[in-house]
Amino acid sequence: MKRFSKVITRLIVLAPLLFFGVCCAARANDTTVQKLQLLINQSLHPGDSTQKIEAFLREYKLPFDFDPFNSRYQSRVPNSETKSIIGVEGVVIVYIYVAKDRSFQKAEVRRIYTYL
Repeated sequence: MKRFSKVITRLIVLAPLLFFGVCCAARANDTTVQKLQLLINQSLHPGDSTQKIEAFLREYKLPFDFDPFNSRYQSRVPNSETKSIIGVEGVVIVYIYVAKDRSFQKAEVRRIYTYL
């Protein structure tokens, strides 16, 4: 019984570390995020209009919606899903933050992870 409890204790301790390691390794090798952030930085500038923001999103076929509570456009990059063998799923998301007049302020691109 003691042996079984030691195994369970080790699994409980190691599972979060393994999850964190998988996420960090995937993030370190993720060029999609870097390339998309660079593309946005080259295409959109502070003060750009709503029309320019939406034209950019349509041009690169990024499905989007506007979140009025957070004052941002949000998009999920198609075909950016990854799934590890232990069930960690990741997807690249884009947040384009706007001012009160809905002009461009800044953009954030990142891969988010869930565990299923």
